[in-house]
Amino acid sequence: MTTTKYTTGPIENIHSPIVTDLHLKFLNNSGSTAKVRGKVFKLNGEKVKIFDTGNITLGSRESDVFAGIDLSGVLQYEVQFITNQSKVQFSTWGFYSISVNSPAHRVVHSELTKL
Repeated sequence: MTTTKYTTGPIENIHSPIVTDLHLKFLNNSGSTAKVRGKVFKLNGEKVKIFDTGNITLGSRESDVFAGIDLSGVLQYEVQFITNQSKVQFSTWGFYSISVNSPAHRVVHSELTKL
């Protein structure tokens, strides 16, 4: 199975409004099942994994979201996505208040870098 990995690259979280809540979204646009995984890393100094969705199976044309990933006190972070399908898309959304997203912390699939 071939896997593909994407990254947001480093994201600063030191300017107001500071994001405290992160959502990861997965969308399988393929005609078959897809394996996906999302990881969040704290980057201040040593790179430390602070969240991992674990392996997830998405059915054909299925989506999923992981909400409420705590970024309190995280001043820099990176999100990595892994999949085994070419037609899977990802996005990440930062929130600084309940239901108030930060456009500066929204990264859509076309903005991700392939590793």
